[in-house]
Amino acid sequence: MFKTNTTFIGKVLIELSEVDSTSTYLQSRNSTDNLPEGAVVYTAFQTKGKGQRGNVWESEKGKNLLASILLFPKFLPPKYSFLLNMAVALAVRDTIVKYLPEPVSIKWPNDIWVNERKIAGILLQNAITMSTINSSIVGIGLNINQTVFSESLKEPTSLKSITGKEFSPLDILAVLCHYLEVRYLELRSEKVEKIRLDYKNNLLGRNVQRLFKVTSTGEIFSGIIRGVNSEGLLITEDSNGSKKRWRMKEIEFLRE
Repeated sequence: MFKTNTTFIGKVLIELSEVDSTSTYLQSRNSTDNLPEGAVVYTAFQTKGKGQRGNVWESEKGKNLLASILLFPKFLPPKYSFLLNMAVALAVRDTIVKYLPEPVSIKWPNDIWVNERKIAGILLQNAITMSTINSSIVGIGLNINQTVFSESLKEPTSLKSITGKEFSPLDILAVLCHYLEVRYLELRSEKVEKIRLDYKNNLLGRNVQRLFKVTSTGEIFSGIIRGVNSEGLLITEDSNGSKKRWRMKEIEFLRE
């Protein structure tokens, strides 16, 4: 049974046995029913799950957490929309930390990794008009009980793969709703520097020398992640002390 101690996130839960995409369904349902902020769509299986950069989010039926949450961050100017990405990524990380002893990191911009393996992905779809973010649909995929993955996926992992234990996706969803509400309220109460600092401190590869590849040229360089600016651009520093800022898709992390 789904139980949450939140004020608004997860108080309305729409549970589906199967759907094309929780985000697509939530967007359509909200356009007709005017759902309240914090409404959650959860499913055991997606036929067309969405991932970052137009990718498909693959998940074995009934094994993982697949959910989308409706938010109305009208208090946040569109130019600072990446702060919402930060808050959501931190909430997913907070959730995973509750179940794992291993270090849990945020791989810029908003994937969650454990031991250099991807355990969760996040996709935010913002509806912006003029100077306001009217709504945001937060799609989250968290690998829980799946242990066999498609060969096309890059280094995936799950809670069960790491711990050997089975977990209830709905129980973890309740925990996620709690942490998402905590982080969202921090953002709404203008604790922006706390969000930024927590995100920066938990970035995968921060202050560690590692290899990157420039997508457009194929050039490989060694650098250190120093943080993220207000626009969400990744800041790296090379061996000469030169800093560069990168947009999504412009560089790729390489494994050592």
